[in-house]
Amino acid sequence: MNALTFIFSAAGAAIVLLLVPQILKLAARSSLPQRRTDLHHTHRAPVPRLGGIAIAVAFVCVEIFLAFRAGQPGALRTHLVILGGSLAMFGLGLWDDLKPLGARKKLLGQVIIAALVASLDVGIQHFKLPFTGQIIELHAWGFGLTILWLVGMTNLINLIDGVDGLAGGICLMLMVLLLCVGQEGSDLQLLAAGMGGALLGFLRYNFPPARIYLGDGGAYLLGFLIGIFTV
Repeated sequence: MNALTFIFSAAGAAIVLLLVPQILKLAARSSLPQRRTDLHHTHRAPVPRLGGIAIAVAFVCVEIFLAFRAGQPGALRTHLVILGGSLAMFGLGLWDDLKPLGARKKLLGQVIIAALVASLDVGIQHFKLPFTGQIIELHAWGFGLTILWLVGMTNLINLIDGVDGLAGGICLMLMVLLLCVGQEGSDLQLLAAGMGGALLGFLRYNFPPARIYLGDGGAYLLGFLIGIFTV
């Protein structure tokens, strides 16, 4: 890990460590923790599900810095698409955390957001066969495959949120993996470093017994980001 990735990781962790205690205080003074327990949640006592707010703030700070750092208009446009799509997905999940929307509305919202991102040329365009090295152009199929991948990853992370440390731990491992395979000093590597640091700070409050969960907002954001990064 070079100095720049360490700085981004430390910044992400610091932001979350500063914000989560404030979110817990806010939740303790309100009825926000009293949301019903879903089937995939294991806790019995009410636990705030607003940890995604801290993760989202860390993401915005890192992404805005990288957007200003981008020298080419094309790179800046990609950053703005990622920023807008991720925040839209986070907003959809946070809305459901505060006021349940229902499965159909959430799925429709996810598909619309993923379709908008895919329509802006951020998606799967070709596929490389692992053994022969042959590249297959997907053309119109890539659009549908991108939507399926982004929505699938978003819901996959959401399904495992509710078990102490599970979603945050898995996302942290995936961010570390992306950090390792990313080109040194690239925007992908730095963004993965920032989100990895944010998750490390979040896990301080999410390890058993968890005091806060990601909620739909945080899970949607992280799942969507992992989907975008792998694309």
